[in-house]
Amino acid sequence: MKVHVRVSTSRIAGKGLFAAQDIKKGTRIIQYIGQRISKDETAERLDQGNQYIFAFNDHYDIDGKTLKNKARYINHSCDPNCDIPHPTHHLDCGQTRYSGRRRTQL
Repeated sequence: MKVHVRVSTSRIAGKGLFAAQDIKKGTRIIQYIGQRISKDETAERLDQGNQYIFAFNDHYDIDGKTLKNKARYINHSCDPNCDIPHPTHHLDCGQTRYSGRRRTQL
């Protein structure tokens, strides 16, 4: 089942990712996509101001600074309503799941 989300202006900061439908707890929402990079490359890109680095595992991260990656607009929150299952060595397992606490901004 495809979950419908939208990118819109956020009250928190800049843009955010919002649910465009009710989402059942435990549902996969979106995949964080981007270039697989080393930890050394991560440090360089962070120094250059890239804010879209996803910590993937002990060896690699994902640079989500690509226009195709809507997941990069998921904001940090003091009251999060999504979580990320433990990633494996497969890049396509970096999925965000809805934890069921509220339905507004993801």
